[in-house]
Amino acid sequence: MPKPTTQIPVVDGRGRLVRVLDMGWEDFRVAAEYDGDQHRINRIQYVKDMRTQPKLARLGWIVIRVIKEDRDEDTIDRAYRAMISRGWDGKLRPTASLQLPGSAFAHLPGNYRLDAVPAYRPAANARSDST
Repeated sequence: MPKPTTQIPVVDGRGRLVRVLDMGWEDFRVAAEYDGDQHRINRIQYVKDMRTQPKLARLGWIVIRVIKEDRDEDTIDRAYRAMISRGWDGKLRPTASLQLPGSAFAHLPGNYRLDAVPAYRPAANARSDST
């Protein structure tokens, strides 16, 4: 997989900061967020997270939530599936682009092509949820 970028600022259509994502692949709008204990025991953090997730989805991001108990293989599988759903073909750059709603995506050309995606077999013990 391509090397992810860390600390990705996501802004809305008005240029306001929505969130700084832990890590992800900006070209595909796929991110992974690690939820440590503060996300579970701090009510303010929990509410902030819950309110931010739909905003990120509206901006076209697939956000994979990761907790300490997740197995590395499962997390990688979920990221792989998300990247494939966005047209990743095994190269560092997309072959075309993702067509998403909103002016925030005006800089992205065309649609992703899924016909060039390499064959993929999920791990036998991988969970089927993608996020």
